[in-house]
Amino acid sequence: MVLRLFFFSFLILLLGGIYGVLFSIHPFVGLVFLAVAVIGCVIWKEPAWGLLLVLFAIPLQFLGKLNEDGSLTIAKVVTPCVVLVWFFKYLINKDKRLLKVPFSHPILISSFIYLFSTIPSFFNARSISSSICYLLFKLFPLWLLMVLIVDLLQTPKWLERSYKAILTIAFVVGCFGIYELITGQSILQLFGMKYYLISGAKGGGLASTKWEQLDFQEAAWVRVASTFLDPDFFASFLLLILGFSFGFLFTTKSTFWRLFCIVLIIIALIDIVGTGSRSVFLGVFIFFLVLLAIVNFKGKWLLIGILAFLGVLIIPSIEEYIPSFRKGLPLSLEDFKKDPRYGFWLTALKMILKHPILGIGLGNFTEVYYHYRDEASILLKPYLPHDIVLLVFSETGIIGLVFFSVFVITVLITLIKNHFTQKNRTIWVLNLFIFASFLGYCVFALASNTLDQEYIWIVCGFVALFSKMKGEQSLCCVSHSERY
Repeated sequence: MVLRLFFFSFLILLLGGIYGVLFSIHPFVGLVFLAVAVIGCVIWKEPAWGLLLVLFAIPLQFLGKLNEDGSLTIAKVVTPCVVLVWFFKYLINKDKRLLKVPFSHPILISSFIYLFSTIPSFFNARSISSSICYLLFKLFPLWLLMVLIVDLLQTPKWLERSYKAILTIAFVVGCFGIYELITGQSILQLFGMKYYLISGAKGGGLASTKWEQLDFQEAAWVRVASTFLDPDFFASFLLLILGFSFGFLFTTKSTFWRLFCIVLIIIALIDIVGTGSRSVFLGVFIFFLVLLAIVNFKGKWLLIGILAFLGVLIIPSIEEYIPSFRKGLPLSLEDFKKDPRYGFWLTALKMILKHPILGIGLGNFTEVYYHYRDEASILLKPYLPHDIVLLVFSETGIIGLVFFSVFVITVLITLIKNHFTQKNRTIWVLNLFIFASFLGYCVFALASNTLDQEYIWIVCGFVALFSKMKGEQSLCCVSHSERY
């Protein structure tokens, strides 16, 4: 007891001394070190708490930044802390599972192989440092996040807590989106950040700069983004949240959380409309269509027919009666040529034809954009191709595309396998709604840049987790002792 007290006293003095030295060098560095030390001490006993903090912090996005340019955020600080604590606990305890856990599921294996398969593209990279940084500091941490989800949340107690953390922060950023719909101003302005919502020109879909203020009264529509820098990413996050919220709604036994999920679903749908993301609109349609196709009930096909009819009716109606809103899907080649994606896709195809095997280098699309830019591209600023297949193919070649496809197919196979073999009714229901939202997200990914979007990797981690969870115990019905 005396030795333990001496050890902790010495540790506190050591941390305090290091903090003092770092603070004298630079206050920000000192504060970050102190935060890391406190977080590390809190999550040492139970690393799963740190993982929940990461799940909670990620949607804060730019609001959770710790430096001026937003390259360092709360989530980016906490994630390595959790990984290190998790690693050293295994190491100190001499647990032989340390090397087995990261490769304990086909999803983890296939995703790791995909990351490894991107390395040959470095030989064609114009900026090798960009490729290395993108792999080590963006994609690899996302893979580690999946590993933590699979290893730390394998009990009903922690699965329930993770869902509550995700739904709670989704509610917060969703309410921020409602605020932006009402006021026409970015929520980030309330926190002293000079940021403005993307506004559209009357009758069209050309976006203004995010950093330049437009008169809200003159804009035809304003696309809400909440704490996200991009309305499409905010909408895609909400699309995945529909899977989490519907799943929890039908599995929880708490009246409060059922009402909470219903309110969150309504907020999410309103915000999705406010983002003006056409690809997510289609993703939401796929989400509900998949659910209707899988779930059996009387009058199902009649309802599907009604929804399909309404879907065909709604898009022309929006163009006819609300011309100031974003125009619908381009129905002709001439309409499509006016969309910036047309130029991006042609630019990506040029890269693919030039380097079909190894690609132009992971994370190098914007680096070589001007060299390959197609004349049809109406935007001069370098953008990613807004298509996950073209992005992976152009940057990592056919090698990267093959292993990326294997990763995605592995996730789909696991979802289907869970649907037919999972005996735990609660997990089966959760998997069902995640299945629907994942398919909807895949549609969105064909028109956006989603390779490093955190929550789709998190969803893949939950899919692997569902296949590893057995037993009949459901959420919100664990004993008091298990909870605490």
